[in-house]
Amino acid sequence: MQFESPIGVWKESTNPKRVIIIRQVNNNKGSDCIVEFREGGNITSFTGTAGATFTFNNFPGKENEVVAAKMNMFKRTLTFDDGIVWTKY
Repeated sequence: MQFESPIGVWKESTNPKRVIIIRQVNNNKGSDCIVEFREGGNITSFTGTAGATFTFNNFPGKENEVVAAKMNMFKRTLTFDDGIVWTKY
């Protein structure tokens, strides 16, 4: 599996030690992503789908659920359904 350069790196507003890195998968679909979740020294990988709303499969703490986040390119944020905002840096 080949990856493109990162779509972005975001940190959680309530805990800046939590970081997600989203990379596009080079599979001709254009919307499939691999996501790295970093917290301290731990790294967890899972899949996602890009779009105006990102969807994540098996997001840490919400395994067995599909988690959605709205992207705001102007504010450089991902806002999850639970109200937590992640800021791109």
